Amino acid sequence: MFLFWGENIMNLTPLKYKTYSWSHNPETYTIVFDKDLVAHKYPGKGGAEIEDLATAHRVITGKGTFAGVGAYDEFRKLATVFYEDGAGPLIHPVWQISNAVFKKLQVTQEPTPDFVAYEFEFWEDTPALVESKAIVINDEQTPITEPSKSHTVVQGEYLNKIAKDYNTTLDSILAVNKDIKNPNKISIGQKINIPS
Repeated sequence: MFLFWGENIMNLTPLKYKTYSWSHNPETYTIVFDKDLVAHKYPGKGGAEIEDLATAHRVITGKGTFAGVGAYDEFRKLATVFYEDGAGPLIHPVWQISNAVFKKLQVTQEPTPDFVAYEFEFWEDTPALVESKAIVINDEQTPITEPSKSHTVVQGEYLNKIAKDYNTTLDSILAVNKDIKNPNKISIGQKINIPS
C-alpha cells in the first residue's frame, strides 16, 4: 500500500467533481494505492505463495473547511453533488482520475452559517477493460483463445497454480471462464476450461 498526502495546496488547480468545483482546495488529502493479495498456504510444508490479484481501486480522502459569508451554502452545493447517483469525473490538483464515486461526506463539528469543517472520501471507479476478442493488460492485448480441455479442481488448488500447471496464464484462464467472478474463489469439483 502506498500513501501520499499533501497540505496547503491552495495554489494548485481546484479540485473538481462532476459539476462541482471547490472554491479553495481542501487543507489535507490522502491517496491510497492498494493491491488485492491472497496467501496460499502449503499444508504440511510450511510457507505460502502470495498471489497478486490486481491493483484495487484508489481511495482519496481529505479534510477541508468552508469559511466566511455563505460557507454553509457552499457546503450544501457539495452535498447536492454527493447525493447524485453513479460515478463521475474527479479532477485532482495533482493526480487525474477519470471516474470516481463520492463515497462519504461528513461534517466534523457543529456547522454555522459562516463556517463548516468537513471530511470526504472518493473511490476510483475502474471497471475491467474487456473487449470482445481480447483482454487489455498493461496497454497490450492478449488474444482470448477458445478452451481445448477442462480441469476438475481438487483440494489445495487455486487458479494461479492451475495456470502454471497447464503452462498458461491466470488472465487466459479467466478469459475462457466467464463464470468465474472472483479468481480467489473456486471450489473442489469445479470444472475449469483450459485455453488451447
